Amino acid sequence: MAYRPDPAALQYAPWSTSSLAQRDVEVPIPINFITYPGVSLTAACFGNAVYSDDDAIRCFSNLLAMDFRKFELDIYWDIDSRSWSLCPVRLKTSSSTSSSIGSGTTASTRTSSTVPPVATSSATLDKRVDEKAAGSSVSSSTISTASSSTTTTSAQATSTLVHVGQYSCSSTLTLGTLSAVLDSYTKTVFTNMGARATFLNLNLRAASPISGQSSILTDSDLPKPTEQINAILSSLSDRIYTPTQLQSDRQNLNSSWIAPSSSNKPDLSYMKTSSKAGGILMTDDGWPSEGYVEFSKRLIISYNNLDEAMHSYNDSLDLKLYHSTSAVTQMPSLTFSSAGSLSSGCYFDSSDTNIASSHNNSFAVASSLGPTSLSSNTLSSIPSISNLTSCGISPFLNDTLLNSSAATNPTPYQAIPHSSLWSWSANEPHNISTTNPNAARIRCALLDLSLSGHWRIADCAEYHYGACRIGNAPYQWRISITKGAYSSLDNGCPGNSTFAVPRTGLENRYLAHALSQAQGDTGGEGVVWLNINSLDTAACWVQGAGSKCPYESAATSSSKRQIVIPIVAAVIVLTIAALLVFVKCAANRRNTRRGRKRRGQVDEEYEGLPS
Repeated sequence: MAYRPDPAALQYAPWSTSSLAQRDVEVPIPINFITYPGVSLTAACFGNAVYSDDDAIRCFSNLLAMDFRKFELDIYWDIDSRSWSLCPVRLKTSSSTSSSIGSGTTASTRTSSTVPPVATSSATLDKRVDEKAAGSSVSSSTISTASSSTTTTSAQATSTLVHVGQYSCSSTLTLGTLSAVLDSYTKTVFTNMGARATFLNLNLRAASPISGQSSILTDSDLPKPTEQINAILSSLSDRIYTPTQLQSDRQNLNSSWIAPSSSNKPDLSYMKTSSKAGGILMTDDGWPSEGYVEFSKRLIISYNNLDEAMHSYNDSLDLKLYHSTSAVTQMPSLTFSSAGSLSSGCYFDSSDTNIASSHNNSFAVASSLGPTSLSSNTLSSIPSISNLTSCGISPFLNDTLLNSSAATNPTPYQAIPHSSLWSWSANEPHNISTTNPNAARIRCALLDLSLSGHWRIADCAEYHYGACRIGNAPYQWRISITKGAYSSLDNGCPGNSTFAVPRTGLENRYLAHALSQAQGDTGGEGVVWLNINSLDTAACWVQGAGSKCPYESAATSSSKRQIVIPIVAAVIVLTIAALLVFVKCAANRRNTRRGRKRRGQVDEEYEGLPS
């Protein structure tokens, strides 16, 4: 159950470069103000109502590799198997005929008789689960199930499925399965270059019975301490940022987020702080920075008990380890135009640049992506998603794309995180041929209004105006008084402002607006230098003209390993081959000497006989 994405789901340049560059400028921003692409695993992995182990592992792995950062998972307490299953219905294997299914195989829906729908007062499934199941239209308040009449499917035996009505489920596919994938993923991408903050929200439900109506679960039906969520996710405990730690950190910022030893201090302008006795700084609403989370505790897990049947579930320990969904999610009311722009709900307000105002986009998530148009081979930007991130809202995918899961067809799903990049324009930063005489200089970045405020690379020697942040205000920008080459802009900003680079989609939107408003002063120039470059090392984007790439030694070490390992392997192979040849030659020489000796003895005996 290891993390094993398909090659088609992996990030390659320039996407991998732009994603890393954006993550690095976001490092000081508190995680509640960063836009992360999210996805419902129920929609992306189980839209065909087939819950098999192999496809689930591949699907989750692919979505992680694509750089989705927020995941929502519906889990169901099955009182028969006493496990947190991913299947919406209870599986009684003793009364069901099973079949085997290979990875990527779609099981057909089999219905032999109907049974009463699940009671709406108990094990109710929400709309996104039902409407995705087997492509059927099912009421959001019921699950239309059937008796477990099944047939055996001839396929490569990788998952044993039980067919219950419209669902085909593996009895071994549980929360523990995806927990193992997440455990493997966080251990695989543990380097500074690969580290990412990852969010997982669990919707707790009761699995529906095969027949009859669901009822409130009794104490004996509910999970025992060893079966509770915290026990299942125990292997991840050292990487989870818990509510307990959050409260402790908030009470003393001097020894937590802004401690002298901390290299990933948050921008305190994004939170309300106060001082208590001894000059100790504290906050009631703050969250740690992206860097603080991703380089230490990298998982934020939350949960929501959505089922009345589970109302007696004892979550006292879970509350200490996992956040409530409402604490890490707010869903603003949004309205899209036909072109994909936000008519209402956007947190950008040109007349209000005060982050402490009512325009607070903390943990804002879109419940809809607006008008989208996808093809199976597209990686182009989706305007509605780009507009969400520039408005400070995280896009969340709650649909099955092109009637296929991310396990079998990852390409359309990649368009979501690609479109979520608020910084670089599509296919940027593009590769510059080494034959270009100016290649070593084309390593700086411009915000370009003709690219909807996205970034592109440019020759650092070109003369342009620079982006200047006023004080420490995230949303207050001005344009430098004079033009200059990139390296001269450190001294080009007016008083009380510094040459800077936007660190969130909303900051970028405010800078783009400041540039558009300064067109009269800039002669209509629609580009502005940003304080970011890759002058030290190609494809490694850092802030400041003299800054060094923090990954250079790691990259060099990795490169050496990649070179040394094949050389060592080749030497070993050659040595073994030489030994085999030597042994064979030695054996041949011995055999030759023995042969000569025998022939000599025969000759002597023959010559000694009387004639």
